[in-house]
Amino acid sequence: METNENLKAAPESSARPDSGMSPEQLKSDIDTIKTVLAEGDRDRDRDPHRVIIAAGNLLTGFVFLILAALVGAGFVKGAAEAHEKAGMGMPPVIAIFAAGFVLLLIAAVIALSFFLAAWGLFKRRRWGTIAAMVAAVPNLFNVPFGTALAIYTFWALFAGKLPKRADG
Repeated sequence: METNENLKAAPESSARPDSGMSPEQLKSDIDTIKTVLAEGDRDRDRDPHRVIIAAGNLLTGFVFLILAALVGAGFVKGAAEAHEKAGMGMPPVIAIFAAGFVLLLIAAVIALSFFLAAWGLFKRRRWGTIAAMVAAVPNLFNVPFGTALAIYTFWALFAGKLPKRADG
């Protein structure tokens, strides 16, 4: 019951009696938030190429991993069936799964380049543009979406469409 009495005794000028903020400080904080949000919108409008390339690399990385998992599973299943049809009995499961795992591991390493490029570009790191160039090379062979993304990446990088950032 003490808290109810304290609330009743609080001055009516403040919105919350336990709030440590004055109305002027609250207004100042809201103005700061509005300014930061407005600068972010202007920055995004100035630099749409970075966002497009980052989103494309992120999408490519996920699609690449999903397709690699499906191909690896198909490889394991196909190898097991071929071994069984040849009349050799039970297939060497460990060898087949090891081969499928190696394929998936190689795909994960390639997909990592796409994820690093996307992360570096989204976070506006200087190394993000280099990672985007590295990711664009295998994307050239990913027809048609990857090829288009790679050409767009090279155009944006070499035409100076991505601004240079001073941060690491």
